[in-house]
Amino acid sequence: MLATMPRFLLVCVMVVGVWAGEPAAAVPATILADQAVRYVNDDIITIGDIQERLWARRTQRPAPRPRDLIEDLTDERLFVQHADEMGVLLDPARIAEIVDEQARARGRSLPLASLARERRQFELDEKVRAVLRFFEGRTGQVSPSELWEHYQANQVKFRRTARARLHQIQLRAAEAREVQDLRKSKGALFKRAQALVDVPITDLVGPRIDAILAAPDVLAQDRLLDEVLTAMVALPAEGLGAAARELLREAGELLARARAARSPEQAVAELTTLRATLVGSGTPAFVAAAKAHSQGPRANEGGELGWIEPGTFTAEFDEQVFKLKSGELSPVFRIENTVMLVLVTEQQQAAQRSFAEVSGEIDATLRKKRQESIRTLAAQTLRKKATIRDLVDLDKLFQ
Repeated sequence: MLATMPRFLLVCVMVVGVWAGEPAAAVPATILADQAVRYVNDDIITIGDIQERLWARRTQRPAPRPRDLIEDLTDERLFVQHADEMGVLLDPARIAEIVDEQARARGRSLPLASLARERRQFELDEKVRAVLRFFEGRTGQVSPSELWEHYQANQVKFRRTARARLHQIQLRAAEAREVQDLRKSKGALFKRAQALVDVPITDLVGPRIDAILAAPDVLAQDRLLDEVLTAMVALPAEGLGAAARELLREAGELLARARAARSPEQAVAELTTLRATLVGSGTPAFVAAAKAHSQGPRANEGGELGWIEPGTFTAEFDEQVFKLKSGELSPVFRIENTVMLVLVTEQQQAAQRSFAEVSGEIDATLRKKRQESIRTLAAQTLRKKATIRDLVDLDKLFQ
């Protein structure tokens, strides 16, 4: 028997470690890549077969276990053998054409070896499907009464949750430390401006000193400093000394940072002011405001989020949104460093979906379950008549 088997190929691989999810240090130095693992009637499953199947399912989560892969390969061998006994014939040219078309549709240019492997697997899959159709033809179809019984027993699953169609405006706030650093930089630049002798700057800064010192809070002081920065940037640089020109350059940089780094309180105040102009203005006005001001997703589309259900975003978001009626604006609210305003354009309450609406879904679900059950029963039937023998101790192999 050994004389008929493929010549063994010794290779240095890390197969066992990959299967078990262990570090490479725990892997034996060498293993037989084409070592026979199991006989299935007249066919042989090798370690190379298991490796190939493991590679094909490398993206599957959770990752398949080697033992499960051997059983899957065993069932596949039995189905293919039964298809051959039934006289199932396939068109190799048509299979090659289909596989080539699929590769082109995925934008992939496969080497000849990979194409041959995919064609071989496609042929095996077709034979498996042919056998399963044979077994399915000997079982009843999903009946209307089964559909109705499933609907009655699972009505909770077929409740339509509340949903709302939304537009939103988002303003992003800077971290507190960034805002504090920016305020310190503005104050330092203002003090430097007071020490200059350049007339345009002294005329600009002098009259504002008392107002800035008397500002009732940091937000008001911040606004006044931004006004000074804006006026500085507008000054012509001609005739100014080097220190003054450098000050104007730094003022422009600080102003740009200030516009991009508003505090949470500033963002709330800004969006509250904007909200007051949008009350009762309708969707077009909100869309225009979102395009002009929003820093959130789909701002260039007016902040449209489409239909959403509870749980799509955070619980805090749901709390603000799903108590609104169609056409209502939310209050301005904050989630972490993002300040939001939402307009609900349409709303649907939670409701029970009718049997007519969900009968197609139920039919697909029950068909899938039946197909899985038929595959299991068909494999069990074929295994009872088959000769299956392990050639190695699988527990030790995958330990």
